[in-house]
Amino acid sequence: MKKRFYFGEMWFALFIFSGYFKGSVNLVDVDLTILFLILTGLSSFLRLVRQPDFSVSVIVPFVLYVILTMLVILSYFYAPNTVLMQEKTFKYLGLTTPAFLFVYLLIRDKKSLKMFLAFLSIISLVLSIISFTLTSSVSGFVGFNDGNYLGLGRINGIGLAVIIFLGVFNSEIRRGKVFLLLFSSIIAISLLSTGGRMPVISVMCAALIVMVSSIKIKNGNLTFPSYFKKTLLIIPISIGAVYFAYKKGIIDQFLNRFLVLFYESSGGSSSVGRLERYYLSFELWKDNFVFGTGFGGFGFYYTNDQSHDYPHNLFLEMLSELGLLGFMTITVLVIIVLIRCFKLTKNKKIRNDSLFITTIIVSLIIFINAMVSGDVNENRILFTFLAILSLLPVLYNSKNTEEIECYSDENPKVIRM
Repeated sequence: MKKRFYFGEMWFALFIFSGYFKGSVNLVDVDLTILFLILTGLSSFLRLVRQPDFSVSVIVPFVLYVILTMLVILSYFYAPNTVLMQEKTFKYLGLTTPAFLFVYLLIRDKKSLKMFLAFLSIISLVLSIISFTLTSSVSGFVGFNDGNYLGLGRINGIGLAVIIFLGVFNSEIRRGKVFLLLFSSIIAISLLSTGGRMPVISVMCAALIVMVSSIKIKNGNLTFPSYFKKTLLIIPISIGAVYFAYKKGIIDQFLNRFLVLFYESSGGSSSVGRLERYYLSFELWKDNFVFGTGFGGFGFYYTNDQSHDYPHNLFLEMLSELGLLGFMTITVLVIIVLIRCFKLTKNKKIRNDSLFITTIIVSLIIFINAMVSGDVNENRILFTFLAILSLLPVLYNSKNTEEIECYSDENPKVIRM
């Protein structure tokens, strides 16, 4: 059997994350994002040549994204500031669009998806180790690109979820669990050291949502997934890692900012700034109900100049800049994805599949972060995972005989569909 290499998934993972760290990598005249974009594009083209077919499941998400893109381009004719509009549109077409479309060219089976997630976790681990050598560049925050602590936090949150749910909790992986626990501890400490609140909160919320929703009531009794037992191993290790980080002063910034939410008026200046942006978003939408102010228009009205700014919420960004049409387009895309995933959960084997659960948790982490920080281009990984989620019914098609790795302790052997 011919061995398959997953260079495309590796380049794609690096392309998705490159914006968070490329400013700290000194390569003369080389933009890492563009480099990884080109390499991903070449890999996608070769994959398309070898497998020039698509499932009909791709059509609806693709059409919705095309509609969203058309609304972006149409806003050129009424956007209040051409410079801001052109800059944001260029990034949307050159970065966010490939982040969405490359999924349909590269991710053709569950093994491909698993490798993509694995590369994301490897990048997270490497950046976590490097982050321990960084000094707090912005008032105690730790991050790349001169203090992009939220970017590092997001990477860490995703990597932590992948290693724990696709690795530690996976019954099919019986060797190397000690190393996986060590890697997860390193990433967790790095995550707390960044100083960002939402990356930490999003990981906790996403894991809690999935774990609680997996509890079932059967014949009057509560039934728990088998991987709940393994949390008994994770909890003491997590407590130990957090205590170590606390004693070393690594998480002081996170603790201080977390307490601000409860002890300062309106949750502190960061929360006040977001509330101001939320309010302005609604005001702009009311004045431009159908089409919005135009792509990049929010920054113009918020700063009163050519400075880029955004509402810190993807849906409010669509609402204020692309109006009701843009808001409905992205909402319908999310709803379709949710419906497809919900239908898959009716199958017990899929519901307990480690890859399926990991994908859902990572998607939730990304979605929660997109609701409180970043603009549409900074949250392009959300579009990547919307595309992945829309493909899950294809990857788990009943004709697909690929192995499903469950969290089952009763039958630890590989279960085939």
